[in-house]
Amino acid sequence: MSRAEDIRAAQESLESRDWSDAVVDDTPATTKVSMSARYPSDIARRVMEDAEARGVKPGAILREIVEAHYATLGAAGDEPITVRPADVVRALAQVARRERPAAA
Repeated sequence: MSRAEDIRAAQESLESRDWSDAVVDDTPATTKVSMSARYPSDIARRVMEDAEARGVKPGAILREIVEAHYATLGAAGDEPITVRPADVVRALAQVARRERPAAA
């Protein structure tokens, strides 16, 4: 269909007064809020490099990081747990070496 035909078809459907087939879209609208923040230059550079490598805008990278942070907080829950100090030290050492923890 050409653009002119699309416009004509849209105008005809708008002029139609028969709304018996209409379906109410009651899906809640998602609202996005723009926020601004200042980052250290090394962090900003890493975000921009990551965005360029992935072919997205830096805001998409930052949104992904924030969403992952809050998903982690939500998954962690508020229940207290007991952890052996040796396990904490071992986990921190693995993170420092950028290794994945071994499966238990």
